[in-house]
Amino acid sequence: MLAFAALFLLAVEQRAERLEGTEFAEEAQLAHDPRPALWDYAARRHGEAPWAGFGYGREILRLGFRTGVTPGVDNRMHTHAHNTPVNVLLQGGIVGLALFAWMVAALVREMAKGLRAGDGRRLAAVLGLTLVAGFAIRNMTDDFLVRHNALLAWSLAGAVLGALRSRGSATSARTPA
Repeated sequence: MLAFAALFLLAVEQRAERLEGTEFAEEAQLAHDPRPALWDYAARRHGEAPWAGFGYGREILRLGFRTGVTPGVDNRMHTHAHNTPVNVLLQGGIVGLALFAWMVAALVREMAKGLRAGDGRRLAAVLGLTLVAGFAIRNMTDDFLVRHNALLAWSLAGAVLGALRSRGSATSARTPA
C-alpha cells in the first residue's frame, strides 16, 4: 500500500510539472485536485438512479458534470467522474457495476489459472495479470477504458486468453463431407 501511495504522489508531481505554465497548472496541484469534487458529485447523482444508472456512455452526464461540480462554473474538463468503476456505476447502476466486476473477476480467474501452467503460458498469464492490474490502477484516477484504449485493453486481454488455451482444447474445424 505504501508503494502505491508513493507512486501516486510521484504521478501527481509529474503531472504538476507537465502542466506548469498552462491554464490547468493550479488543478495539477494535489491541494487543488478536482477529482474528489467530481467523485462527490458522482456519488450524489448516483442516488438519483442507483439500480439502473443513467444509460450507456462515459459522458452521459457531461453537462451535469461541467456545471454541477462547482456551482456557477462551466469547466469543460469536468465531463465524467474520472474513475472507471464510478463511471460504470453511473452508467449501469449497481447492476451494471456488479456485471462489470464479474467480467473482470472472470478474466482475472482465467489468467490466474495460467500461472500453474508450464511453457510460455505462465509468462502469458503474468503479462495478462499485469495488464489488468495496470489498467485497474490507472483507471482509478481517470477513465481510459474508452475508445481506442478500451479496444486495445480488451484485444490484449483476448490475446492473452487465447495464448492461455491448452493446445488440446482448441477445436478443430470439420471439413464438409
